[in-house]
Amino acid sequence: MPAVAADSPSELARALTETFGAYVLDAIDVASEGSVLISEDLYYRQAATDALRLDIKSVWLQPVVAYASEAGLINDIRYAAIVEKLARRRHSHVWLTPEVLFDVWQADQSADLGNFQALTDFIGTENADIRSHLSVVAKFLERIWEEPCPTNMRLQQATGILLRKLLRFRSTDWAGVLAFVAENSDPFLSEYIDQWLVGHFFDRNRFAAARKALAAVRARLHMLRMVKK
Repeated sequence: MPAVAADSPSELARALTETFGAYVLDAIDVASEGSVLISEDLYYRQAATDALRLDIKSVWLQPVVAYASEAGLINDIRYAAIVEKLARRRHSHVWLTPEVLFDVWQADQSADLGNFQALTDFIGTENADIRSHLSVVAKFLERIWEEPCPTNMRLQQATGILLRKLLRFRSTDWAGVLAFVAENSDPFLSEYIDQWLVGHFFDRNRFAAARKALAAVRARLHMLRMVKK
């Protein structure tokens, strides 16, 4: 599409073109005509509004792919494969769902689950919203352990990868986080977590105490709900 620059560019627009070249604002100029600006660069998207002094609609790539999935333009398997590729290329913004984790895990037949590993690098990040990450991990594990086979190495491998990624920055509250994962879990998964703790030199007593504390909190909340009724 042809990009038509403003006749009277703003000071920021002039500075950007002088610094980065005459074509740096082409995508922004096109977006000013009613298109959506797609860029992984948050600062570029912000500059779009400031440079042209217009409220330009902008978004990063994954929401576009998510829209295609929701609209039926691509199926769930294709969507999961694209999200995995975004993760492999270290896109800044990649959000995950239990379904995407499951589809990528099922499709990944490599010995080291390399694609699954790349995807789960976005689990348990340093600035993670731990509640949402816990929800995704717990639902995924619940699904794959629904009909468990204790000798299934891919099952155990995926579980170990997720636990390691989830807890990597949780030096102080790891026991509480893991207690949420283990809550109401399948007996085979509980046994695996217990063995995983030993293999990774975590304090089992601390984990057991966290599980008891969580159960006590759940019981108190249940009693409060019953009293309110």
